[in-house]
Amino acid sequence: MRELPKTASGKKTFPQMSALAFQHKADLEALEAFKKVPMAATIMRKVNELWTEKLFYVKTIGDDLRLGPNQYPHIWEMYVEAARILDVPQLPDLYLDTSYEVNAFAFGMKKYTIVLNSGLVDLLDDTELMAVLGHELGHVKCEHALYKSLAAILTDLGGDVLTSFFGVTQLIMLPIQAALFAWSRKAELSCDRAALLCTQDPQATARALAKLGGGGLRKRQDTLNLDEVIAQAKDYEKLDDSILLKGMQLYQHWHSSHPYPIYRAKLISEWAATEEYTKILAGEYVTHAEAAAIRRGQSTSCPRCSMGLAPNTAFCPGCGERIAMGPAGCPGCRQPVDPSWAVCTACGTRLAGAAATTCACGTTIKPGWKFCQKCGASSPVST
Repeated sequence: MRELPKTASGKKTFPQMSALAFQHKADLEALEAFKKVPMAATIMRKVNELWTEKLFYVKTIGDDLRLGPNQYPHIWEMYVEAARILDVPQLPDLYLDTSYEVNAFAFGMKKYTIVLNSGLVDLLDDTELMAVLGHELGHVKCEHALYKSLAAILTDLGGDVLTSFFGVTQLIMLPIQAALFAWSRKAELSCDRAALLCTQDPQATARALAKLGGGGLRKRQDTLNLDEVIAQAKDYEKLDDSILLKGMQLYQHWHSSHPYPIYRAKLISEWAATEEYTKILAGEYVTHAEAAAIRRGQSTSCPRCSMGLAPNTAFCPGCGERIAMGPAGCPGCRQPVDPSWAVCTACGTRLAGAAATTCACGTTIKPGWKFCQKCGASSPVST
């Protein structure tokens, strides 16, 4: 256990903490699964070309209120404190929107902007609002920008609009949308953990999530009963026993980029009771330097449970954590590869040491590329 610096309000901060310290395993695995979906990389590139931050920035700066030290300074101070706790050095712009939908979101392809809806700010108390600020900064910390933005675009415009833009069929678009939304729902679980790290108050964090599901009335004296919320979430889990109800659950999730808030309140309450959370509060967490060593394959222990690992281990045998690739891992799917291979047999990525390849457009394809960065072609055609 090490002494952690604290903020003026007494909350612990986590210097040099990597997002790997709290990211949900399902978040990391689902993102890798999405990247393997055919045409996903091409769609991501085209979205990045068509929907730039400039379009969103014009709307936001013209229609919303930008917060800062001289504009709602109390909210701004909470925001700065949350960023310090999570070790987010560059603050995204923070805006207040007039919408009374209880919501907040982070958006951006290369640069983030965070927007709080007025309805959310009015409904939550300060600790609950800190949870929301921490959640949105969690997206920044976990580098969810491009993928969450695409999920937001799909939610607002729908797959039909993107199909007409990109000239691909629904048969291609549907699995991309399904895989992206499946990841997006799991990414929210990582950011709920970031919210808890900012509040360091499990009850307030769970309350904030419950209120996103309709559990809050500012003008009434009745208070939210968190025990009843957890009981409701357990009733939701029991729906798995019915094939019909389970099918309805899956159908509702298909078009959703977020898991149900009532269930999220239960999950974050459970994580607050884990050794993983306790260790982070004690200063035992993965740092940026350790995360970099893991990615380079130089780490010999699991970042989650500290179990010793054999070279090229894909999953920790102690806790099931997915381990970043080592020197003999594929840069595309992270699976172990033979040094003699030119192409990964699992995902088709060209490997280091393979002969240089040239795309039909004349661009040299470097090892690790699955698509030409100039024209987007997915298969090299000459050597």
